[in-house]
Amino acid sequence: MGIDLDRMYNVFQLCGHDDSLTLESVRDYAVKLIFTSPDRDTIATAQLNLVSDFLWTDFVIKDTEPYATVRMPSSGLESMCKMLIVASDTIIISVTKEQVKFSIICDTGAIDYTFVQRTVPADKPEDETVIQMHETMEPVSMMVDLEYLKVFTKATLLSKTVTLKFCPDDNLVVVYQIPRFGFLKFCMPKE
Repeated sequence: MGIDLDRMYNVFQLCGHDDSLTLESVRDYAVKLIFTSPDRDTIATAQLNLVSDFLWTDFVIKDTEPYATVRMPSSGLESMCKMLIVASDTIIISVTKEQVKFSIICDTGAIDYTFVQRTVPADKPEDETVIQMHETMEPVSMMVDLEYLKVFTKATLLSKTVTLKFCPDDNLVVVYQIPRFGFLKFCMPKE
């Protein structure tokens, strides 16, 4: 289903911190979002039309063992994307056992933004950057569309951490774990 994520983000502003969300399909052209407060005294309803001019392709997210996995603060990914998008529309993500580096090359030079693997106190796991590499892998590098990655970071409001999975089929899978609900998973082929 194709949904305009900017509009969906705006609709989620109707949602209270403890509200429950119900999604309903409206035939083949829309999705209905119903936000209900815990004591059921307020209900907000929104209907989003599906994107009809969306270019559909057969795209399957395979559940394969990634070459590398990076779990990091979602706010860090979001702020990095906001800073780098002004200079370039593509980004190179490089992962080693010690760090994940986001790099752009633009007309005025190059910019690198690096997150170093670090552990934090047990009461702040959302601030931790954890990098796991497949035992036989050398460093992994992938060029992706920064504009799409920035759109994916709109899920930062839903989760304090984000997981980036660098898969053998040359896809970047971006996963936001949503406590008590599940997860959002986005997949992006390399450039």
